[in-house]
Amino acid sequence: MPSPASRTNSRRRVPRAEREDEMLEAAGQAFAAHGYHQASMDAIAHAAGISKPMLYSYFGSKQGL
Repeated sequence: MPSPASRTNSRRRVPRAEREDEMLEAAGQAFAAHGYHQASMDAIAHAAGISKPMLYSYFGSKQGL
């Protein structure tokens, strides 16, 4: 059975460019489905598999997306 440390470290580090593409894809889908004003940063972050602070760190705001 793997130790707790090895389970935590098994997550793959995603290159910044790839992560940005994933965030932009999630944002585009959210905007298309709900419109710009109704799409939430929480939902976009969740769909991209990241935290909302990370989304803001990369783009600064919804407008930045």
